[in-house]
Amino acid sequence: MAASCSRGEKYEKTMTDAAVATADRVCGVYRLVEMEWTGAPVDLDGDGSTRSLWEECLSGKNNGAGIPETGEIDMIVTPIRYGYTGTIDFVIPMFMGDFPAGGNRGVYSLRQIPALYQIDSDGSIVFDAPKSYYESATTDATFGFRNISISWEENGDFLASATTSFYDLLSKQQVEGCETLRFHCISTKERKK
Repeated sequence: MAASCSRGEKYEKTMTDAAVATADRVCGVYRLVEMEWTGAPVDLDGDGSTRSLWEECLSGKNNGAGIPETGEIDMIVTPIRYGYTGTIDFVIPMFMGDFPAGGNRGVYSLRQIPALYQIDSDGSIVFDAPKSYYESATTDATFGFRNISISWEENGDFLASATTSFYDLLSKQQVEGCETLRFHCISTKERKK
């Protein structure tokens, strides 16, 4: 049996029904709805107080590079083309502290972490992300993500976590902790049926 894609091309439907059902539920647009931080509270926006890390990240005037003004942070889990059985790449937006060489204060930004997924014939989904991901490193500080893990829950939530660091403007210290982001699905192929 062949399935057609939007451009009129035809692909053999080699995916099982279970795999297609999972793809219809998982592929789509997810929005950041919650953020947990295990590290000590940090002041990222220079206002002299610490709130939740999510509020700190979204309230910065100049530090939050890559963060939309609306504060709505979306992630797209790339659709699978019917008939394709390999891994699919997508990116996870995560907050990261940057520590410029010789600088006396850090900044933070929203980075795109590369990830992969594959749907097995039984409909289970397998995610893969690098164990660590460094945007760059300086001679006096290293920054990035370690212990990256990702998962998808049946309720439509996608979780991504990693160990990272931020520069606290109150203590003038680098603070390390685990950042866990919860993305909720706002649009899938299944929801459009």
